[in-house]
Amino acid sequence: MRKRGLSLILALAPLAATAQPDGCTLDPYDPQVAARLSADARALELRKGSAACLIALDCAVRAAPVRLDYELATLAKGKIAPYASQMTRISFEFADGTKQTCNSTGARVAE
Repeated sequence: MRKRGLSLILALAPLAATAQPDGCTLDPYDPQVAARLSADARALELRKGSAACLIALDCAVRAAPVRLDYELATLAKGKIAPYASQMTRISFEFADGTKQTCNSTGARVAE
């Protein structure tokens, strides 16, 4: 019986490892995190103090947004803090009321 329990723990170990953040660990919902578009409007930069993340987008954002909405892929919603590297889609709302949505193609720590 003990051997069986140990096997279960070992089998679940890889799942626990995948829940760890990789890359950008900034919380996009933190009010101290500033967001801005890159010069070519094909990436979103998140910055808090000296930490920065660059979220690559699959489209160019057409104007400066007044509001952002993030969709995150999390394994245990509410149990694991959201990280920028979990972003799957970002919706941009503009001053004229129109919206645009881009998918994230990856996140990396910015220098």
